Amino acid sequence: MSWLRLHQWLVRPFALLLLSGALLWSCSMLFYDTDDGSFARELISSVIGTILTLAAAGLVALFALRHRLASRREKQIVRRFSEDSWKTRALTVGEMTIPHMSIVVSCTQGVPWTRRASCTYTTTGARRSRHPAVDAVREEWLQGDRERADALGLMFVDLDAADLLDASLELRVENGRRVPHYSFTLGTTTYFEFASTALKLDRTLVADDGSERSLRDVLGCDPHSVLDVGELPIPATIGSGTVAVTSNNRVLLSVRLRTFVAGPGDAEGSRRPVHVVAEGLIPTDVDDDGNFSPIAGARRALREELHVGPRSDHIAKVTDLIEVGFAFDHQRWQPYFVFLARLDRTWAEIQPGVHAATDSWESAMLISLPFDIEHAGLRLLLQGRHPEFQLASNHATAGLWFALLYQHGFEQMRDELSSTR
Repeated sequence: MSWLRLHQWLVRPFALLLLSGALLWSCSMLFYDTDDGSFARELISSVIGTILTLAAAGLVALFALRHRLASRREKQIVRRFSEDSWKTRALTVGEMTIPHMSIVVSCTQGVPWTRRASCTYTTTGARRSRHPAVDAVREEWLQGDRERADALGLMFVDLDAADLLDASLELRVENGRRVPHYSFTLGTTTYFEFASTALKLDRTLVADDGSERSLRDVLGCDPHSVLDVGELPIPATIGSGTVAVTSNNRVLLSVRLRTFVAGPGDAEGSRRPVHVVAEGLIPTDVDDDGNFSPIAGARRALREELHVGPRSDHIAKVTDLIEVGFAFDHQRWQPYFVFLARLDRTWAEIQPGVHAATDSWESAMLISLPFDIEHAGLRLLLQGRHPEFQLASNHATAGLWFALLYQHGFEQMRDELSSTR
């Protein structure tokens, strides 16, 4: 079927040009065989005008063909990229690798992922039963986390969190084409459940016989995609990442200060960890109709971490909030939604209010880089070769990847990330 569609794209413009040429030649011969001012000559003149219009249409179609073929090639590449990522469980493009992350649905250049797939959410308020292996060590691990948080000045409090209890996929026909539709069932969990399970999957458990196994091995579950969350013995706590970009096209990144996940202690060497706006989604992240909404969670994260929002005391407003990616983190068994937020202020306008506006628990400072993959600093950051900063987690890298993919398209991203200059 794809070959047939391509065949039609190629044939139609060439057929118009060939038909126009043949008719134009025939009418030219007839034109000189008719008398000047006769009805026959006038009729042929009008036919020649129509033929020239057809020829122009064929030329326009040929110019449009290149764009359509490029767009089709882009979609095929991204589709293959998405399919391969499930097998490798890492996103590798050129010199960039995002470990333990696979794509559920991706944007393409200028096209949000929600235009390539649809989804609905059903909230139940149900909670998963705690696995016996977690029950046995939970209090001990939580006590250790509390002591670490107190010693390092980290915020560690128990709050409600959204748990993706189940996910299913079907194909629906919309506007004559089949579109993937995801149905998600939401439940409730807590941050402490996340901290004592998903954040501890690779922590060692010592059995009664002295043998050592990771919690991941003990749970005996190996999800291949987000569709497997219903089988998980621990909560699939939903996360979000939002890439904020100023009106003069500079991306804002927070230098991590005191965070329980992806803080300074996770950095390698002397390089400082930076992150996009990251937040766990909660059951009260709902739209105006009361339905669970990841985009509502992204708006909340922007308010809490950057003091960006609709109020007059906010340092900037969001002019556009774009859903650029949906991924699954195999390291933490966590669904992950990514957004690109366009702000109405420049970096120079935002910078004076940044210190008072940023979440003092999470950010030591904000930095900005040109939101352009051709900029060496941003490219080196994605490749993990920046001399001063490193992306704090696979979530931070995936956030930047999806946002830049929306901006530039796959082919330019691949070419720039393949560069080691």
